[in-house]
Amino acid sequence: ALSCRTTGRFTKFGDVPTVSVCDLYANRATYDGRIVRVEGRYRSMFEGSFFEAGGCQADVWVDFDPRWRKDSDPRVVRRFQRIMASKTDDSTYPERAVKGIFVGRFDGQRRLVEVIPGMKVQRGFGHLNGWQTRLTVLEIDEVTDAPL
Repeated sequence: ALSCRTTGRFTKFGDVPTVSVCDLYANRATYDGRIVRVEGRYRSMFEGSFFEAGGCQADVWVDFDPRWRKDSDPRVVRRFQRIMASKTDDSTYPERAVKGIFVGRFDGQRRLVEVIPGMKVQRGFGHLNGWQTRLTVLEIDEVTDAPL
């Protein structure tokens, strides 16, 4: 598999801790609201954008900040986009996956949201608010094709 890695000149987040998806989820209260570097397998499919845990029960939805392309190495951006745009089957909604290192802002818990005056509900993340936590990607440092 081909890979692409930054040389460090594009990263704004040099001193951010690197954690696995399992460690991030297990310590979600500690990392809530913080910028973290996550090493893991990202998977995209119809109504799904998430990290696969690989060895633990983790529930981390992935969103992308509108500026992530500008803040990442252009070579990594091109590689990520090429992998994610590749069509691997005849499905209307193909699944794709990459292994990578992603920097982002972590939301480690659902939020109480007032939906009507006097009525608050817990709002999750992702499709139908069904995910417990979320990483909003600010930068991608490394990406490698990860066939399904």
